[in-house]
Amino acid sequence: MKRFIITSVLIWSLFPYNLLAKIWINELMQSNIDLVRDDLQEFPDSWIELYNDSDESVNIRNWVISDVNNYQSGWKITGSTVISPKSYLLIYADKAAVGLHTHYRLDSNGGSVYLYNESGMQIDAVRNIPKQPAPNIAWGRKTDGNDSWAYFVTATPGKENTGKTSNILLPAVIFSKQGGIFRESVSLSLSLPALLPNGVDLSCLHYTLDNSEPTENSPVYTGEMEISQTTVVRAKVIHPDYLINRSAVNSYIITDKIYDLPVISISTDPAYLWDEEFGIYCEGNGKYGLTGNGVDYPVNWNNNWRRPINFEYFPSENNSSVLNQLCEMRISGGWSRANPQKSFIVYTKKRFGTNRFYYDIFKDKPNQEIKSFMIRNSGNDFWDTHFRDAAIQLFLGGKVDIDYQAYQPAIFYLNGVFWGIQNLRERSDEDFVLANYGLEDIDVIGDWWGDVKAGDRTNWNQLMTELRRSHLQRDYQWIVNQIDIDEFINYMILQVYISNLDFPGNNMVMWRPRETGGKWRFIVKDTDLSLGIFDSTEPSHNALEYNTQDEDDSRKLFNALLTQDTFRKKFYSRFAIYMGDLLHYNSTSQIIDSIQKLIEPAMPDHIDRWLPYFQYGDMERWYYKIYLMKKWLEGRNEEVYKHLQDFFGLGDILPLKFEKADDLAGNPVVSINGVHIRDFGLDASCFQKEKIDLYYEGDTPLYGWEITQTVDGIATVETYMQQDLSYEIVDGCTSVIINLVNNNFNSIKQLEMPEIILYVFDNNLQISNIQIPSIVSIYDISGRLITETAATNHSIIIPFNQKGIFIVKVQGKAQRFVTKVVMK
Repeated sequence: MKRFIITSVLIWSLFPYNLLAKIWINELMQSNIDLVRDDLQEFPDSWIELYNDSDESVNIRNWVISDVNNYQSGWKITGSTVISPKSYLLIYADKAAVGLHTHYRLDSNGGSVYLYNESGMQIDAVRNIPKQPAPNIAWGRKTDGNDSWAYFVTATPGKENTGKTSNILLPAVIFSKQGGIFRESVSLSLSLPALLPNGVDLSCLHYTLDNSEPTENSPVYTGEMEISQTTVVRAKVIHPDYLINRSAVNSYIITDKIYDLPVISISTDPAYLWDEEFGIYCEGNGKYGLTGNGVDYPVNWNNNWRRPINFEYFPSENNSSVLNQLCEMRISGGWSRANPQKSFIVYTKKRFGTNRFYYDIFKDKPNQEIKSFMIRNSGNDFWDTHFRDAAIQLFLGGKVDIDYQAYQPAIFYLNGVFWGIQNLRERSDEDFVLANYGLEDIDVIGDWWGDVKAGDRTNWNQLMTELRRSHLQRDYQWIVNQIDIDEFINYMILQVYISNLDFPGNNMVMWRPRETGGKWRFIVKDTDLSLGIFDSTEPSHNALEYNTQDEDDSRKLFNALLTQDTFRKKFYSRFAIYMGDLLHYNSTSQIIDSIQKLIEPAMPDHIDRWLPYFQYGDMERWYYKIYLMKKWLEGRNEEVYKHLQDFFGLGDILPLKFEKADDLAGNPVVSINGVHIRDFGLDASCFQKEKIDLYYEGDTPLYGWEITQTVDGIATVETYMQQDLSYEIVDGCTSVIINLVNNNFNSIKQLEMPEIILYVFDNNLQISNIQIPSIVSIYDISGRLITETAATNHSIIIPFNQKGIFIVKVQGKAQRFVTKVVMK
């Protein structure tokens, strides 16, 4: 028995496995754009053909096919899979990881493929696969099971390997004029480059004007074309002896409209949009449709099918394209998929020829690595303002530490047809993190139930396990260490402020770097169901209670953190300041007005485009919807201050204002409660008996804090010559005014906060806690000395019956105090 085993091993060592194999890796395609459609009604990224050259059926259940020389790393075919005699089987290498779909895709730049039987024995291998010359070109054995490999002029997936092979790729067609935006008709000529292979001439140049990919049956170019209306021209060289390239595409948009918006043009085979069986934009015939997203019958648009497109981008300042490349797209969104104008995700991949969109689509976020983005229909807001989510995200986005989706409205042409205004937006997945942080080794979770978009849910599981413990069992310090607390506070402030009813149970995305100490951050997305849309909420809606009323998974993190004093204090004190600055009506309405002004010239045409679906839509209705959104915001802040007061048990609400002195030297950055205050000041509210944390950046002691606090109708002014100040609002205070002023004594070393007490009563000014000796001087507002007294006691009373605002200065060897006082 041992001798037989040794002999068998010797035989296998003398003959390569593929010489004895009956199942061959026979043909493959590294970049399948639209040659093969699979059982999922998708165009798989790549595919591998297996061939059974025996006279018997072979069941390859538990066989493994891999893109690396490692049986354990490959894709196992777990179900019964029989290849009949002299027959073929396609394996789809597209990362779908179901059925005959592998968990990897083939590399268009090269690589290898290995086939193992159920015992782990290597049955066949194809090594050193060359770089694919162009999409939809297959690399295979010249004949079935043959040792010689070549590129086929015509691929033969699932069929016998026959026909011509070549290593010459036909060149791209030359257009006399690049696509663009034109005010009048365009004269267009097509031509071929020099040094063409034998037999290739203008009779091989085919073109289409209906967005389909040219074939040998498409019209042959015969001479100059006059384009008088918006048209997409596709052209390619086709010859039966050579490899065929993808068509060159240019959109010629003929319009008398002038908008200050970029223009995007997407071209794809009309069947990929409207075919009843596999078109992504239509209801379809129900054969492959899905129910859901508010539709109780199967529709095609509920699928996430990807279809190849040509994408062009024309900036407003230039009538020629800065992006013109092969991509793919799919329908995006939830219930908004049923809108007549749909949202898309646009992807680029290395196998299309380039793996990035090399242009700054989002001007507020330059130099990004953009792999994909949304062309959004404004979601629930499609019927209203068409920019609600974009405006909301810009309330805080770009100004504080918060992950928001950038926005660029654009005019959209689909297959040469005006498609209205759509919003180019960043996505809320791993591509967002790459574009904004340059990170790829990350975890991304798409909802509170653990939908993994990237990485895995190991850390998320640990977090949720801790959050699901009882209040007394939780390790709160551990929870805090898992979260980027400052970013989460900003995220929750925005969600609460806008009264988002599609949150927290929906539209949550969190991500973290996969590294020790990596903390979860949150991406704001899809906030359209906010600001009282559809009369859903009044400005008085208590979103604090709404976001904490239950203990379901979607509310556990916020509820848990609110039990911690430090988090609570940061949340409400920062919230109060934001409402006097970034969330003040002056700021939010300015953002809304700026977007309205940007898209307003194009809105009449957008509304006309979709008017049959709007039914009662017109510009007056659009203006009214914007008015309602602003009116909601105008009444929101007063209500939210009350919500904070009630929820956190805070003192009375009083006005809080901040300004910088007109003669302030320099322009220091000021923070109040950790919030950087913009130059035009602060018009907020605060709460009695709470502390206000003040700080300015820069060298000290350049400036001082001049604080006017009104108690019982009497305003007192205190000045503190220090950079970092925590100031407590006393009980009974009715208003606080903070000014940053110049430090007129900056040549003297900064002292600790003085403890001098100043009190006004019955036309008298009492000053206590004076260090002896000191000089007490009183000036009028113009700086004229009114009276001066040498203090010989720690407390003195100065009779003073004048009315107005005066400056009190106490100066000694170790003490300096300057403040304003109002005498009534």
